[in-house]
Amino acid sequence: MKTHDIKNLPSEVIDKINELNKDLNPEKEQGAETLFDPTMLIAGAGAGKTNTLTHHAATMIEAGISPLDLLIVTFTNKASTELKERLEK
Repeated sequence: MKTHDIKNLPSEVIDKINELNKDLNPEKEQGAETLFDPTMLIAGAGAGKTNTLTHHAATMIEAGISPLDLLIVTFTNKASTELKERLEK
């Protein structure tokens, strides 16, 4: 499977991923749907990095990747707390 290629996943998984990411712009969607390569998001304050990381983690989990296999690094306690709270939902 290629990076940013979710079309080989089962249709019900693709439907869930599309629903999760429906509000993302194309750039954020690409970041969220990159499944098998390391992903680094660099953007200014308020650009939606935490939101994109949340969608990225949720997409990977929906695709069958164990949460124990994910490493997500943020540079602020606020972003870390927000990410954890959003993923718990």
